[in-house]
Amino acid sequence: MSEIACRKCLECGLISDVTQDTCVCGADLKSLPQIIVDLDELPSDQIGVISNNSAISGESQEMNGLSDFLEDFSDLEEIGEENSAPERNIIFTAVRYGVHSFAITNEMVKDAPYMLGRAAGQSDFLSKDERVSNNHCTIFSNNGVWYVQDNSSTNGTFINDEDLGDGGCTTLEDGDRLKLGHSVDSMEFKVSFE
Repeated sequence: MSEIACRKCLECGLISDVTQDTCVCGADLKSLPQIIVDLDELPSDQIGVISNNSAISGESQEMNGLSDFLEDFSDLEEIGEENSAPERNIIFTAVRYGVHSFAITNEMVKDAPYMLGRAAGQSDFLSKDERVSNNHCTIFSNNGVWYVQDNSSTNGTFINDEDLGDGGCTTLEDGDRLKLGHSVDSMEFKVSFE
């Protein structure tokens, strides 16, 4: 049995050991939580970069206390329906910039996360705000739960005025405020669901 401490990329789903700061797809792995996996049970197409000295002992797994997290997160496609939240579409409504809103459906993020930024073409008002990075953050859903991840944006991604940090990721809840930048008047959206 070859258990390792690793991280699962939220963009491509590959597993890489904790010594890797960046996934093979280019995504930042530093801010993701560590999980423990058994390489012998992991399909080869799910393995990213694994160094030669990655094996850990059973004590390390207990010390990290991550076995429950691994069960919930290591293979998201296999989580049963009883653990799934109902699928909902997420709506972003601009704050302070008139009535500008758009919805992201589960179908839209089925194959890839939804990119939010100046280059993503959401609307004119977003593309004109130079404080918003070209590919500022990504929005994605898994088992009915919606997430936002910062894409190393220049001015940061904030949820309810809390900075996610470079590459940080968190869940989105009804009533949350997603702000693209740290200025008082940065582009901000209220989150709701339908």
